[in-house]
Amino acid sequence: MRAVTTPSAPAATPADFTRAAKVLTMQGVMLGLLLAALDQTIVATAGPEIQTQLHIEPSVYPWITTAYMVTSTMMVPVYGKLSDLLGRKPVLVAGILIFLAGSICCGFSQSTLQLILARGVQGLGSAALFTSAFAVIADIFPPRERGKYQGVVGGVFALCSVVGPLAGGFITDHFGWHWVFFVNAPLGAIALAFLVLRMPTLKSTFGKKPTITSHYGRVFGPSPAFFRASRSVCTSFGASGSTGPIAVVAWRIFA
Repeated sequence: MRAVTTPSAPAATPADFTRAAKVLTMQGVMLGLLLAALDQTIVATAGPEIQTQLHIEPSVYPWITTAYMVTSTMMVPVYGKLSDLLGRKPVLVAGILIFLAGSICCGFSQSTLQLILARGVQGLGSAALFTSAFAVIADIFPPRERGKYQGVVGGVFALCSVVGPLAGGFITDHFGWHWVFFVNAPLGAIALAFLVLRMPTLKSTFGKKPTITSHYGRVFGPSPAFFRASRSVCTSFGASGSTGPIAVVAWRIFA
């Protein structure tokens, strides 16, 4: 007898979402995006104070940003594929949890190495927030309306570029640089609660639940290319004269 196969469930189209569902979804996505974008501008303002308090050498100081950017860039394609397989909401929630864990670790950091490693964890979480923002817009809006809502995303970045430096300077002067990272906790808790309680679950575009064996190659197949890109960043720091311990350790990891 021939086995009877059932067709996979069709993916949801923009017409399947009500206006209320679209508004709630966009609010949750924008809260997560605001969290990640605001952190970048706030931390940039507090950088000189962090360097002074932790006695960070000039050759190592760029790694506070580089660790964040490398891990974030590496994980953007991975989170994009995971959100296709598992749905947007689980990836957003996981991204916020990882980002908050990294923020708390940054706030408690007592050395340069601890801060750089914690910034790397932050980057792992922020990649999910940036990736999901554009993916969700493509999911719930038809092509003729996507440009308008992508402009809203640009507005979030514009707002953060104005508010972030002011907030970062105020927090650093009055509370200390540790609170530049701790301030993410209440903002992240609000965004997380909104996503869990109010944001509709966007269905996966696949008809059946993915398994680790069936989709491992799809998600992590390109990873060697990402590590090669990261190694090139480490190499560029070595060529520029950065011979600190962080650069040496990073080169050994990615080599």
